[in-house]
Amino acid sequence: LETRTLDFDTVILLSANENTLPQGKKQQSMIPFDAAAQFGLPTYRAQEAVMSYHFYRLLQQPQRVYLLYTLPSEANKSEKSRFIQQIENELVRYNPNIRLHYPVVQVLENDLADVLIDQEVPKTDEVQVRIRERLLEGLYPSHINTFVECSMKYYLANVLQLRVEEETGENLDAGQFGDLVHKTLESMDREMAERQAAVEKQDLEKLLAELPERVRREFENTYPEYSTGSGYNHMMYKVATQLIGNFFKRLIEENEFPLEVLGIEKEITADYQTFVHGDPVVVRLTGRIDRIDRVNGRLRVIDYKTGKVERKHLKVNGADQEELMLHGNESGKIRQLWFYKYLVAKRMTQEKGLRLANQVLPSEQNTLVAGIY
Repeated sequence: LETRTLDFDTVILLSANENTLPQGKKQQSMIPFDAAAQFGLPTYRAQEAVMSYHFYRLLQQPQRVYLLYTLPSEANKSEKSRFIQQIENELVRYNPNIRLHYPVVQVLENDLADVLIDQEVPKTDEVQVRIRERLLEGLYPSHINTFVECSMKYYLANVLQLRVEEETGENLDAGQFGDLVHKTLESMDREMAERQAAVEKQDLEKLLAELPERVRREFENTYPEYSTGSGYNHMMYKVATQLIGNFFKRLIEENEFPLEVLGIEKEITADYQTFVHGDPVVVRLTGRIDRIDRVNGRLRVIDYKTGKVERKHLKVNGADQEELMLHGNESGKIRQLWFYKYLVAKRMTQEKGLRLANQVLPSEQNTLVAGIY
């Protein structure tokens, strides 16, 4: 919008390709295009007209304009913007002072890849001290999965603790949707955990009836900048409500009651001592478990997932366990469950035991299982 109030001598415009300038034909409304056009409602054409106005207003005063775009290739099928073609075919006829130049810059794709593949971080004394400090602060299953996936990524994210800046858009992304479902389940689980009595079937039926309002309240509290009244975010609200509703219906159908909810978002730690080059190294294993409950004598360690989980990701042959733990890129989920189960088992067998919901849970009285909902 500043192009209407500011004039520039030089303008550099990046990404002047179709679907970026102007943007692709995004249908933001649930009203079909033909119906919107028939009744005079705004469509993507109105957005393109506004962008066209701003573009040509930007070009009104400058002496030099650089329009950068990528040429079509195997990796990029997008053509140069239609606005550039309009300049070439129409604007030069109206303004003979325009001079067009077409310098081409070629970027060799392999240069950067070779640098990254050969890149190594020497394990200096300073680096080793920092690694040990991070291991003592807490080693989470997500850290192990990152290391198995890419050790350089682990070094940058967990040793140097570099963070990727999060971008905020107009709609919920997959991560935010998962957080919404997690937070809603957490609030409902916490309410069940705070009860003095065990959870019965009628308690879940009552929560199920209140579900739409609970999801809406959690949505508004977690993401006050988003509206749930219309559009994509309204659909995400509906999907979250249906997803959690199906989960509670499944629990009711399984009819495993009474149910004791013992821990919610419980962070459990256990120290593990190993030796590196003969020197003792203490690793603080840490996990944040979504829910721990007990039903029919089984202590269940539960992790919630809103993404896709296949049965093959949760099964492994005994002989392959070590290989999968150290190298299996697709074994992140079962690796996480093993990690949680190990933490709970280790704490249950320690002298002071695992304390949840004001009670100590001994290993000999509880069968320990772990799984994903």
